[in-house]
Amino acid sequence: MNGTHIASIMIGTIFGLTILGALLGLARKWKKALLRFGLIVVEFISALTMSGKISQYITADMVVEWLGTDSLISELLLNVPSLYTVSLGLIRPILFVLCFIAFSIVSLLLYWIIALFLRYKPEEKTFPMAAMMIGAVQGLLVALVLISPVIGYVTLADQAAVAYTDVVGEKLPDKIESIHRDYVKPIKDHELIKAVGSMTSPIFNAVVSFDLGTETLIPSKEIPLLLSGYTDVMSLKDVDFSDYGPDEKATIKDLTTTFGQSTLLPHIGAEALSAIATAWQNGESFMGIDPFTIEGDFSVIIDSLYTLFSTSSPGTLTADITTIGDFLILMIDYNATSLLSGDDDVLAKITEVNPATGKTFIKAATELLDANPHMAILRAGITKLGANLLGSQLGTSEEIRENYGDMVTSVVDILKDVEGTTNEEKIEALTPTIKEELLKNEIDLSDELVDEASRFLLEELEKDNVEIETMTEEDIYNILDKIAAGEIIIPLP
Repeated sequence: MNGTHIASIMIGTIFGLTILGALLGLARKWKKALLRFGLIVVEFISALTMSGKISQYITADMVVEWLGTDSLISELLLNVPSLYTVSLGLIRPILFVLCFIAFSIVSLLLYWIIALFLRYKPEEKTFPMAAMMIGAVQGLLVALVLISPVIGYVTLADQAAVAYTDVVGEKLPDKIESIHRDYVKPIKDHELIKAVGSMTSPIFNAVVSFDLGTETLIPSKEIPLLLSGYTDVMSLKDVDFSDYGPDEKATIKDLTTTFGQSTLLPHIGAEALSAIATAWQNGESFMGIDPFTIEGDFSVIIDSLYTLFSTSSPGTLTADITTIGDFLILMIDYNATSLLSGDDDVLAKITEVNPATGKTFIKAATELLDANPHMAILRAGITKLGANLLGSQLGTSEEIRENYGDMVTSVVDILKDVEGTTNEEKIEALTPTIKEELLKNEIDLSDELVDEASRFLLEELEKDNVEIETMTEEDIYNILDKIAAGEIIIPLP
């Protein structure tokens, strides 16, 4: 038996039940035919309601208890409940048909009881044509309910197959291709099934309920979006991040657009990322996947991402993915992706002014992150990265005193010379000397960053209640030691 035979059986079922309904209506006459039709409508509504109630009763916890808590599927269902909701929604049409059949048996008994009291007087008109039409509609409704899951599943399968070849750009795997060719396509392309499908699709869509908050999930829309997102992720996975270029930049843009158009991805993504990030923060594996770590300077960024994603929700994740996509593109634009390989001078790279934008990477990155309030933790991580790098290049306390003695002496002398002036005037006097001394130690910072460092130095002196008139070199060394130790952080722009 192939798809053509199944389609023929379905059409035969429709015609058979419609004709049977018409004959039963004719035999019952119009009162009883109308009563039976009314009970069929009640069955339909009751089955819709009851299948939904049963779906709510079958919880993920029940499935996990059945599968066992050690199962990977159980772990996934508990951590990503939206996946379970969608899976249950796809099963619900079968529950609906079973409920409809059960209610049909009950309503048939009810019909026989009520029919005992419906009597026709000899002179009363029975309207045989009307009774036959009512019965035919009843039979057609029953047939549509029974075959709606088949047509619905076939339609979804065909949409998935078409989307796969269009979006992924590959031929279906041989086994799936044979199923699609022999069963799915013949049913879907059958002319009468197409006509019937327009009547059954509202029933199938009403039954396939995906309760994802206030949003309505449309499977036919989600299938190509899920495949598109999968394709983009796989293509990015095949390229080392340090080698990302224009092609990967375009793929990142496509991925963030796909994510923004999807209803399902923000829900699944938020739940999965929250579970993964929480586990990895605690040093635990998630579904057998060990925590992802980066050694060295960029570890602070990974820690920030873990904290960020552990607080993800569907409402924040769409904007977060867009921001992170823009952040990755920014790294590509600034030629900063190679930083993760550890071969570059990270501080020089992230504080270098880009001629095209007139901004450093840190400046551009923090401006981007400031536009998304949920990204405050990552923004703090970026700032801390710059501060940590500067602190590490300053060195230990002994190295600071050995390498920056001339700078410290000059700073004390300059500040005493400009005592009584405004902070901006003090900064203007300090910056050239500080920059020159940093260059001697191979720390090349932009004027903007050195200005910020000078401003920070003045603020810290004020916090320490240091009077310029009585200030000593030791006061400056104390601040540099704190910067190197990460006790205080320069808010790099």
